[in-house]
Amino acid sequence: MVKQYLKQALYMLKENRFVSVISIAGTAISIAMIMVVVLVFQVQFASFYPENNRDRMMYVDGG
Repeated sequence: MVKQYLKQALYMLKENRFVSVISIAGTAISIAMIMVVVLVFQVQFASFYPENNRDRMMYVDGG
């Protein structure tokens, strides 16, 4: 049964090449964007361990 599904999928990929390429590229780009959003969210809100040498740190004021 799985073999039949694979045959049908390959046939549809060969039949509609342009639509298949657009669909696969769109899926890949959307997965990549979701991964970037999750990564940015984790970096912003993750609990980092306190810095050991805080007295030696140099802070730059953006103002």
